[in-house]
Amino acid sequence: YIYLLIYTTQQDLAKTTMVPHPAKTYAKGTGHQPPALNDIEVKHSLNGEIQINVTNSNGTRFIGIPTKVFTSEKAAQPVGQAAAPVKATAAPAPKAVNTPVDQDTEAYFNQAVTKALKANDINKAMNLVNEAEKLGLTSPRQTFLKQVSSK
Repeated sequence: YIYLLIYTTQQDLAKTTMVPHPAKTYAKGTGHQPPALNDIEVKHSLNGEIQINVTNSNGTRFIGIPTKVFTSEKAAQPVGQAAAPVKATAAPAPKAVNTPVDQDTEAYFNQAVTKALKANDINKAMNLVNEAEKLGLTSPRQTFLKQVSSK
């Protein structure tokens, strides 16, 4: 699942943005003299359309601002009031645990990876492999690679 939160403030809604005229942009992009056209003033609005293309080039890792948006904690500030700016930081990469893991746990991951691959659910299998590696297990990845290469 991908969760997308878009927000604005009343101050931003009262503003406008100047956008270069498309003919000017096209002329500049093709190396021609831009025409003498005025830029377009766009009023900010609560309504609009966003088109987003998503690829999983980063696999199953989350890169973004650590947040508690989807937890049960109440918001500290009422909706509609400006909040203090949030400093964007990348979430630290999880490290493998160095404590020994029970053999039953390793067997579970191997079985779950095999079952997911038989159901052609590669994403689930890859997630299981990543979780197993966080626990310090290496055999689930070997199981995954062996099963995928045999297909």
